[in-house]
Amino acid sequence: MASTYPDPHSKGPSDEQLWSWVDRDAPELDQYLQADPAAQARVDEIRQAIGSFEAADPAVLHPTEIGEYSIDGVLGRGGMGVVYDAQQASPKRKVALKVMPAEYALDKRWLRRFQREADALARLSHVGIASIFGVGSGADGRPYIAMEQITGAPLGTYVEQTNPSREQRLRLAKELCDAVGHAHQAGVVHRDIKPANILVKPGGQPVVVDFGLARLVDEEFSQASLMSQTGTLLGTLPYMSPEQIAGRSELGPASDVYSLGVVLYELLVGHMPYEVKDLSLLDAARRIQEAPPKRSRRVRRKLRGDLGVVLFKALEKDPARRYGNAHLLAEELRRCLEGRPVEAAPVGLAWRGFQFLRRHWDAAGFIVLGGALTALLMLGTRLPPSLRGNPWSRTTPFEALRWLGDSPQVQVQSTWYGLVAINDLRSGYIIGFCQQAEGRTWRKRFSEDLVDVLTRMGSPANGSVNLTLRELETGRSVEIANVPLSGRQRQEIWLNRNRWPWSFDGPEAEGMVNYLGKRWALRSVDGVPLDQFSPRLSYDSYCDRLSYSPGHRLSFVLQDLESGELTEFKDVLRLLERHHGG
Repeated sequence: MASTYPDPHSKGPSDEQLWSWVDRDAPELDQYLQADPAAQARVDEIRQAIGSFEAADPAVLHPTEIGEYSIDGVLGRGGMGVVYDAQQASPKRKVALKVMPAEYALDKRWLRRFQREADALARLSHVGIASIFGVGSGADGRPYIAMEQITGAPLGTYVEQTNPSREQRLRLAKELCDAVGHAHQAGVVHRDIKPANILVKPGGQPVVVDFGLARLVDEEFSQASLMSQTGTLLGTLPYMSPEQIAGRSELGPASDVYSLGVVLYELLVGHMPYEVKDLSLLDAARRIQEAPPKRSRRVRRKLRGDLGVVLFKALEKDPARRYGNAHLLAEELRRCLEGRPVEAAPVGLAWRGFQFLRRHWDAAGFIVLGGALTALLMLGTRLPPSLRGNPWSRTTPFEALRWLGDSPQVQVQSTWYGLVAINDLRSGYIIGFCQQAEGRTWRKRFSEDLVDVLTRMGSPANGSVNLTLRELETGRSVEIANVPLSGRQRQEIWLNRNRWPWSFDGPEAEGMVNYLGKRWALRSVDGVPLDQFSPRLSYDSYCDRLSYSPGHRLSFVLQDLESGELTEFKDVLRLLERHHGG
């Protein structure tokens, strides 16, 4: 694909683009000046206009007050002006006051862009996005936006100072995508996501700032594209999506997803997915548009499990192949954190074949059935059990089953794994089938009639199945082929399902239980008094009746039989040593 990035040797960037580069101290500026030294004069004029020279008049850099806000200092400079450390008079509070430079306050294009930022922030209310407090103009007519002042370090600085663990980085990434996903759901595209625009609070909460390049999805097209005409690039090159580099006039949430992918790759791996530091602007743009992200052995180790699948989907060149918005990316990262299968993982050949047959059943059905019957006659075999009532529904390929939320974990060869797929059918599809067919009792169907479910979904099991598993500690994928089906294992799962954390001592109606080696009187379960709660219910029936997932943690109250004292036990789950039922 040919790059459409403007060549600095033939056509210089607009004043607007230069303003963005100068104000952000972007690396593109040095590259541009190396390619065109004569542009230094233009750059100096812009620097002087935004007051970034040390020799500038301090009174201009630090006004004492703007409107109802007293100015204590300068917090920074963004693409749209100076951000002041300010104090609001009423209500009295610290704010970040973003003020447009006087030189641009009369330009309708800049005013419209400034107003767009205010409109974008007004739509948003999220812990990961700085809140807007007000909009106005100072005595000199310069517009301002008063925003929540965030105490925190830029993402890169935070990582250097705290060196968070892999799980902490992944959790930070998920929360960052949650914040951007909130913006997408509100119709706001940020268009300049990069580490410098992500502040991390001391507790680890990331906050997205600087919506100066934001686009409102429901704006008129001419207005939305006014500041991003082809050939005028806004943003920071290493974090820009291929379509943003191509100068496309309308960028959607998928462009932010790509930028998030670059930020997360750098956060989790430790370097950028593309090396563009020493390249010319044209070569750097071409590399981002055409070269695949780095996938070295070290990268694969850092992005082990499904995390790499998720991240490389976010970095797809074609926006249609990425996640549609950051909320979907956040959900995938949440699945990675919880050890659940992700939606982006590739689907196996058997499932694709099944989907093909479903789409072309009228034509393919007769061919498949005819071929199968012919083969059976030639082999002289009897009809398979699946056509005679399917006794396989009484077998299972794993030794035990337990649930983390709604995600199955299975024991195979005495080791616990996360279940990813059976015969190329992903566990999520199987669960969805069971949920539609069985309602609240779908978990029982999953564990007790699993092979029947596989057969009905088009993946018959001929005495054994292939399992795709995930190691719980490392997240590494494991393939185990030809796992035999066992009726004994199915019976063990049935007999060793999740149970109450106590055992009853005497008639159940009296609620006398043994717990922690002591006899108690059971008084309530999850806030329900004993007289309204039937202890005769099995733990799994209790979960099914209340639509809980097996693995639900109980809170209950027990009474000491000697002292009469009540003791509340919270978040208790009895994990059986050998088997866990569904």
